[in-house]
Amino acid sequence: IKPQADIPTYLELASICRQHQRISLAEKALRQVSKDTVLPFQFTHISEEVSKFLHENLGIKQATNLIEGSDIVTTDAQVCYAILKHIWDTDHHQEAIDGIESLISTIKEIVDSNKESDSMFTELLSRMLVKHGDWLLQQNVNKLSAFSRSIKSLK
Repeated sequence: IKPQADIPTYLELASICRQHQRISLAEKALRQVSKDTVLPFQFTHISEEVSKFLHENLGIKQATNLIEGSDIVTTDAQVCYAILKHIWDTDHHQEAIDGIESLISTIKEIVDSNKESDSMFTELLSRMLVKHGDWLLQQNVNKLSAFSRSIKSLK
């Protein structure tokens, strides 16, 4: 079976690999399903390392003109979401947060503009909102911990 014929299985494989710290296997699974994927959003800030990962490792292009919401299919959005989770797990937190905020905005426009939109978009939007909140919380906890350590070192 070609990877594009069974994208959910490959995305699940990438997720399991990430959870077990097998980053190179996760990248390989993502590479199989991300061919010809165009990110339906722009990163506001992107490090050279993440840009190289997206373009060279996965062959992904950023849209130069944002794609009209109706042109995005659910599987592309799911692939983009999996890529953002991978970016987060490789310690590029700000890029992942910027990316998920843009993707949430794009998917929200689709759901809002089409009241009969695919329930997959609504479900994906819900999962992305929860993940976004979790990432923001983790980022703030890390900042508070570092701040607390610096205060303790002053004593």
